[in-house]
Amino acid sequence: MRRFFLVLMLVFGMVSLVAAQDDDERYFSPDGLFSVPIPTNWTVEQADGYAVLVDPDEMILVYVLAVAGDDLTAAVDDNIRALIPDFDMALADADIQPLPPDAGVDEAVIITYEFEMGDETIYQGLAQSVDGVIYLMLFDAEFDTALRRQSQINIIASGFTINALDQVDLSDVAPLTIDEDIIAELEEFIRYALEAGEVPGASVSIVQDGEVIYSAGFGVQELGGDEPVTPDTMMMIGSTSKTMTTVYLSQLADEGIITWDTPVIDILPSFALADPEVTDEITFRNLMCACTGVPRRDLELIFNADELTPSAILADIATYRLFTGFGEAFQYSNQLIAAGGYIGALAEGGDLADAYDVYTAAIESRILAPLGMENSFFAFERAETAENVATPHGVNLDMVYYPITLDIERFVTPVAPAGALWSTANDMSQYLLMLLAGGVAPNGERIVSEENLLAMWEPQVGVTAQMNYGLGWFVDEYKGLPLLHHGGNTFGFTSDLAFLPTADIGISVLTNARGTNIFNEGVRTRLFELVFDLESDILPAFERLLEQAEEAMADIDLSAELDLGFFADFVGSYANAELGGLDVQIVGDAVILDAGEFTTELRASLNEDGEVSDYLFHEAPLTGLPVEFEIDGGGQPQIVIDIGTDRYVFTSVD
Repeated sequence: MRRFFLVLMLVFGMVSLVAAQDDDERYFSPDGLFSVPIPTNWTVEQADGYAVLVDPDEMILVYVLAVAGDDLTAAVDDNIRALIPDFDMALADADIQPLPPDAGVDEAVIITYEFEMGDETIYQGLAQSVDGVIYLMLFDAEFDTALRRQSQINIIASGFTINALDQVDLSDVAPLTIDEDIIAELEEFIRYALEAGEVPGASVSIVQDGEVIYSAGFGVQELGGDEPVTPDTMMMIGSTSKTMTTVYLSQLADEGIITWDTPVIDILPSFALADPEVTDEITFRNLMCACTGVPRRDLELIFNADELTPSAILADIATYRLFTGFGEAFQYSNQLIAAGGYIGALAEGGDLADAYDVYTAAIESRILAPLGMENSFFAFERAETAENVATPHGVNLDMVYYPITLDIERFVTPVAPAGALWSTANDMSQYLLMLLAGGVAPNGERIVSEENLLAMWEPQVGVTAQMNYGLGWFVDEYKGLPLLHHGGNTFGFTSDLAFLPTADIGISVLTNARGTNIFNEGVRTRLFELVFDLESDILPAFERLLEQAEEAMADIDLSAELDLGFFADFVGSYANAELGGLDVQIVGDAVILDAGEFTTELRASLNEDGEVSDYLFHEAPLTGLPVEFEIDGGGQPQIVIDIGTDRYVFTSVD
């Protein structure tokens, strides 16, 4: 059985410990035991002993209820059989995963009944126990709809509130002044987490009350080397770049060049989405809100990076199937954010041929230079020649970090406004000071109006029960305090930028490795715990997550040798309309896939019966991506990449 889980169900904190949404947006159980948020355009039906939340397409049913007992697995299985008509799947074939209980929960488990890619329906159950009561969420979901509405299901899962649990509220608590003792404890956590997570290097900067309180580097610039990371070591910040694109558009709004509600077609009449009505409606606000229904389509970026231009990016957007209704659900799109930056450049007088140059020059002159961010830039040529530049590190299927070339990171260049900026810890501290000062730089120069700064942070669409997406920003909270943040991931770097505006504290964490979000956000959370003198939740959570990662790796069997005879029939060149070309080669004992922009070795994953269940990309940039090798109805070989929402078929061109 393929171990496939809806990411939305695997939230680290399954119980919401934050302020509830408005009463008319929540379901409250008649017995007063729990409540749950109702996502936009969903309905709720009350029945005897339970309620069911239904999505707008009526393809997802989420049953919520509480029962007495102490056997969580039996509670899930008994109730899913009682509530879902004709349910006949065997518990023996289900994947039963105990989850780390926290926030007062005694025990927790998630159960995924047998599921293979291509199945139409996925059944899952989440059970949590508190003081002899088992709280259940049971999911009966059509798979494609669940993927399209992942964020809405995540709102339900993360917002399930057990009323017996206490909630921490820091809204009236003053933070401590960050002193040597706090820094010492924070550094202790950083060094521990860096080593435990095997992260090569990191840099951290902290600001408080209008000053840079701390800036330091940890680890090395490249595994196997001895050059240390410093606060001036340059790294890519990935999607944290989106926040600067929004600041740039805010500046254009300040100058009257655009407004947030200017229709995009007023600036670029040729702009189009798959739905003509949405095309007519979409504004600059909508380009940045992740709420238009335009889905994430990163494979097109990765496979076609060498050919993509701003003009090609905009043309591709018109071909994307919209996942949900306009304004209905969070849908993260790098292409749409990039469109916002490039069309902003057009509003300034540029054209599509020079939109990249106009955009990057505007960020440098309007934001980086006034803030004194001298080591922040877009040009890869500078990264290739500068001395204090960290080496990016990818991760392979063995979960081992290894150095990758800077060329791999060029994939983000076509969508520069969404994630191509390089920066340093020291530079990001200046950016934080400006944001916390309401748009005024440390030198006193106003960068952006406070009015448009606040407009960036107005919630636009729900991501989880407590977190919304604003305009290029995640609008969140930390135990009752407003929290604004954005992270970034490239193929070899990870960033996190976050601040508490009412507490006047901000932090930036950069690493030179792929997917270290647990580390970056863990450092952020540990700082907040220390300045509010809280017992640490992040340390045990971090340890549990490392244990879970080790257990997950133990479940993956990559010991099989590839059957080169089988792959001999697939050697050759292939093409797909959306992703371009792909060559299959046998080199020695290895099967190599060459997409032009990147190459990767193939590995086989075995199931519990010792049979090959998947063929997987072994290396960056698409580590773990499954690929299928098939013979079509005409007897011709073809290669398929199926990501659930989209199925890319490569046909032979030999």
